[in-house]
Amino acid sequence: MMALHNVFVNEGPANIDLRARVRVQAIQGFHSEETSHRIDVQQQQQQQQQQQQQQQLQSTEYQNTVIDCRNIRQSVVPISKNPEDALSMDYDDACTHALVELARGVASLAEGPLEHTCKHVFIRIVCASDYKAIDPPYHTDKAPLRGYVTLRGLGTEYVHRTCSPMEYAMLRMFGKGIPAKDVQNAKELEFIVMKGDYYSYEDPNLSLLDSLMNKIWQRNKACVHRSPPALEEGGIGSRRRVIVSLDLEDGLDDREWYEINKSREWRLGMTQRKSKLVA
Repeated sequence: MMALHNVFVNEGPANIDLRARVRVQAIQGFHSEETSHRIDVQQQQQQQQQQQQQQQLQSTEYQNTVIDCRNIRQSVVPISKNPEDALSMDYDDACTHALVELARGVASLAEGPLEHTCKHVFIRIVCASDYKAIDPPYHTDKAPLRGYVTLRGLGTEYVHRTCSPMEYAMLRMFGKGIPAKDVQNAKELEFIVMKGDYYSYEDPNLSLLDSLMNKIWQRNKACVHRSPPALEEGGIGSRRRVIVSLDLEDGLDDREWYEINKSREWRLGMTQRKSKLVA
């Protein structure tokens, strides 16, 4: 987190809202289907060849992740004044390494059907010099999982337990309705992972009634949260806010901010669309 802080907070632009896709397709390890303890030379050669191919694919996928993260880093803050450094894969850049590790870490959280469909993580970087979200609404994310870190400024407010439909409606409309002890603020440099609405994994231990309720009430086990209310005019403290978020792809759409006319977009339902520089 400090590597991201040193670049995006200390050197970053005053205002930017960047969204990008990072390739993180996981290559399954090679598993032999050989049942006999005796493997002839030809079979052994075939296995070695398959293993080499898998290793090459893994290397290629990792390089793709590095390239995408370097491009993101370069877009926010140039890596070096020397253009050759920005193009060199050998140039050691801690910020790029941090983005790679976060992207791969979020991708590793995919389980169930998502484990076989997740090929990308969607990264968003926001630098706001004058954060003004006075009364941001509580909501749940239209994504399977979202990793989130506040590098500078006020941290995300989130309910650290599940909410009932009535509690969610109260929070959504009035910003209150549950005990204050159930709401927490993420701290600066604290990385949190929030479950969203659309997680296709079905818990085999759920009863039929619970499973039915999950389909009706999609937010049943999602993390209810909101951007923090901004400091009042004249209040003590900085109004600068810098955040990085990473969404896990679910394989069903191309992401809300890329195209319209998708099955789920910002304009449908309880919109999450906010002002340009509100994370």
